[in-house]
Amino acid sequence: MASWLIPFRKKRAKIATVSPTTVNCIAQDFYKDSFDTKRSLEDQLDRQAHVEPLTTHPLITPSSSFSIQPDYPPVLVDDLPPWTSPFLQSWLAEYIQVWLPSRIHAAHHWHMLYSLANDGCSIQTLYSRAKECHGPMLLVIRTTEDEVIGAYLSEPLKPSRQYYGSGECFLWKSVHNHSLKVYPWTGANEYLIYSNQDFIAIGGGEGQVGLYLHGNLFHGHSQRCSTFANECLSTTPQFECLDIELWQFIF
Repeated sequence: MASWLIPFRKKRAKIATVSPTTVNCIAQDFYKDSFDTKRSLEDQLDRQAHVEPLTTHPLITPSSSFSIQPDYPPVLVDDLPPWTSPFLQSWLAEYIQVWLPSRIHAAHHWHMLYSLANDGCSIQTLYSRAKECHGPMLLVIRTTEDEVIGAYLSEPLKPSRQYYGSGECFLWKSVHNHSLKVYPWTGANEYLIYSNQDFIAIGGGEGQVGLYLHGNLFHGHSQRCSTFANECLSTTPQFECLDIELWQFIF
């Protein structure tokens, strides 16, 4: 991101409907064939979903939309067995807190809703846990290469036939030396969140998906996308998940 000035608008995404049969076929083709010989998942969704492009957006600085200096660090609360612990570390939570909308920044406690290691590798269980959240949530992924990447989601994950979420969503990745790279919404499109029983896709446009999780919660990939103008979040476009966590914000 070349500048701290970012486009932003708190508005729900326009509805774009895609039939379950179409999406299932797209997801199967996407993982069955290579990127070079098949249109990617998001490219096909672009052809199916008619979403009007955004026009004008006010430019604001992060200081007026996000909290730059946290008043206090978040307290991470989990229900994991005593012999294990979450991989979302306190320093990373504090860095992410800086980028949260001001009303969410006030949440002192972050509570773990779902852990792949503790709750099992089931997208149905993930959605079931997400139902307990009635506001924004944080998706955290640890890859087999020990990378930590994820997304801030303005709405809980859920099976849906349309895109959802607002411009508060952003992608992020943890980099070496305890630092964080954040990719806010660009305003280029409203392909924010699309999820069903077969996959979770965050960000898109021009045949690229910013962050994609297969329904098996093991395979995923990341590409530069218009929604967030992000870099590939992982070392290689395709990655495998070692663990996944969902966190909600408690006031």
